[in-house]
Amino acid sequence: MQNTSRGQKTILFTLFISTFAVYSPGILTGTLLIDIADTFSSHIGPVSTMRTYSSGIGVLAAILMGVFSVRYKHRTLLLSGLTLVSISAIGCYLAPSLATMFLAYMLTGLGSSIVTPMTNSLIGELFPVERRSMAIGMLIASASLAYVVGAPFIGYINSVVGWRLTFVVYILLLNVIGIASILIALPKHDLIIERGDQRFFEGFRRVMKNRSALACLIGVMFAAASWSTFVYYSVSYFRSSFQLSTSVSAMLLSVIAVFFTAGSLYSGKIAHRYGRRRLTIIGLVGAGILIILFFNLQVFWAAFIVSLVCCIFGGIRYSASNNLVLEQVPEYRGTLMSLNTAAIGLGISLGAVIGGYVLLWYNWGILGLVFGLFTLFSAGVYTLFTVDPHVGVTD
Repeated sequence: MQNTSRGQKTILFTLFISTFAVYSPGILTGTLLIDIADTFSSHIGPVSTMRTYSSGIGVLAAILMGVFSVRYKHRTLLLSGLTLVSISAIGCYLAPSLATMFLAYMLTGLGSSIVTPMTNSLIGELFPVERRSMAIGMLIASASLAYVVGAPFIGYINSVVGWRLTFVVYILLLNVIGIASILIALPKHDLIIERGDQRFFEGFRRVMKNRSALACLIGVMFAAASWSTFVYYSVSYFRSSFQLSTSVSAMLLSVIAVFFTAGSLYSGKIAHRYGRRRLTIIGLVGAGILIILFFNLQVFWAAFIVSLVCCIFGGIRYSASNNLVLEQVPEYRGTLMSLNTAAIGLGISLGAVIGGYVLLWYNWGILGLVFGLFTLFSAGVYTLFTVDPHVGVTD
C-alpha cells in the first residue's frame, strides 16, 4: 500500500462525507413527511411510499452496478452517484406536484445504490487489509451520525426556510462537498484490476461460484430484514407500550443510534484481531436474542436498556459482515458489494412486508420472535457456510 497515513485519512474523510450525504435525504423525508404531505394536500400514507419506490429502484440499480463496476472506475461511479443525488435534491426543491416529487426522489435511490457499494469497494482498493475494518466501521458510524446530527439539524432548517429549501441548503450542499472532496482526494486510477479487459458478467459468474460469498449475501439479507424491522418499529413500540410522546420516542432513537455507532467502531478496531466471521456471528446471536426480548418486555427501562445493548451487537455485526463480504472475491469487489447492497435492499423490503403482516394479525411479542429467529437463522448461515479469507475456515 503506497498511500501515506495522512493520505488515507483524507480518503477516509471523503468516503465518510459521501456516506453521510447519501443517507441524509431519507432522514429529511422521514422527518418532514407531514410538511411535504401538507404542501401537496395529500395524506402521509401515500407520500411515505416515495421512499419505497426509491428503495425499489435502488435494488435494481445495485444489481446493475454489479455489471458496471467491472468496466468503469469506482471513483467515476462514486461521482456519478453523488451527482444523481444532487440532481434529485434540486428536483425535489422544484417539484410542482407529488408525482414529479416521486420521480425526482427516485434519483436518490439510484444514486445511493451507486455510492454505497463504491465507498466500500474503494476501501478494499485503497486501504491495507489491517486497516479496512476500521475504515468500514467509520463509514457505518457516518451513516449513524447522519441520523443523530441530521434529524435535529433538518428540523431547524425547515423551521427557518421550509422543506423545499432544506433540500438545497442541506442535501445539495452536502453532496457538493462530497463531490469536491472526491475530485481532490481520490486517486484517478483504480488499483486492483484493469476493468477494460474484463467481461461484463465475469464478476457475477465468479460470485455465484463462491459458496462463501453467496452465503454472505443470503445471511445479510435475513439480517437486514430483522434489523430494519427492529429500527423501524422501535419508536412505535415505545409509544404504544409505554405511552411516550413522539418527540421523546424520537430522542430515544437518536440515543440508540449512538450505541449502534459505538458498536460499529469497536468492531472495526478488533475485527482484524478476532476475525470478521466470528464477530459477525457473535453480533447476530446477541442481536437475535435481544430483539426477541425487547418486543416482549413490559417495563420501559428494561426495554430501553435491552435496545441499547442490542444496538451494540447490531453495530458489531453490521461492520463485521460488511468487512467479511468485502474480502470474499477481492478482484471483483465492485460486483460483490453491489450485490450486497441489493441483498440489503431486498431484506429491508422482506422485513417490511412480513412485519406489517405479523402486526396486522398478531402482536409485538410475535414480531420480536419472528425477526429474532430471522437473525439467528442468519447466524447459522454464516456459521455453516462462510469463510474469512484472512483467517481461515475457522476463526
